[in-house]
Amino acid sequence: MHDATLLLGQDHATWGEFTLVDAGEGRSAAGISVGSDPSSPSMQSKGSRMYPNEDGLLLVDQGELVFMAVADAHRGHLPSHAVLSALAASGPSIPTSVGALEMRIARLSVPASDTNSGTTLLVAVHNRRSGEGFGISFGDSSLVRIDADGATFLNLRRAQYLVPGPAIDPDDGLSFSFQARPGALLAAFTDGVDECHYRSPATSIGPQHLEALFDKTRARPRPFAEGLMSMALSGVDGHPGGQDNIALIVCAGTLEGQ
Repeated sequence: MHDATLLLGQDHATWGEFTLVDAGEGRSAAGISVGSDPSSPSMQSKGSRMYPNEDGLLLVDQGELVFMAVADAHRGHLPSHAVLSALAASGPSIPTSVGALEMRIARLSVPASDTNSGTTLLVAVHNRRSGEGFGISFGDSSLVRIDADGATFLNLRRAQYLVPGPAIDPDDGLSFSFQARPGALLAAFTDGVDECHYRSPATSIGPQHLEALFDKTRARPRPFAEGLMSMALSGVDGHPGGQDNIALIVCAGTLEGQ
């Protein structure tokens, strides 16, 4: 896809730091981090200590259309990196229907990985002009809409890992649709955000933290992304944070002036 921002964890492995980039003339922002705690229990499920960041993301912002994908590998970074790289190379245009997205995923050419490793994958497409969007989710990564009415999780999350191979069956994922009104942000992220205190969602970032951050930044993607990355690394309400890898995409839900 044209104008793609592809961030892979293998290139971002400095503890306590994050990379943040803008896309679409500031309409979107993307961030990635290995986390801030190299002694986290999450390290027990890494495929290699040489590659401790197993997350990645792909963002394509073409103004009216935006494509978001985040992936969180388990026991090895290759599955998430391979799927996101294949998506980036899958065609020049953004799919404009859930059927076209399913076909794009089914036709991905992804090298088979070690069967002991797998990845979550969340892919979403949003039309800023109509406000409509759709996506497919494999696993427990999240898409959230944040606006004046609060933070709403838009996809169903579940314990699942996609194992890349000669073919990916989109029916193994869960499709969803959503709407974003003027003044909304959309945030796609791996569980290094809502489980920044590893495997403890109740003591990690929740809807109330997303809403409080939105009250400060309003619908500005970069300030919101920067604030959320910092919060995920430091933890909330006195609890630990930064205990897992983080991949995050934040985009404005509508075109300016709508």
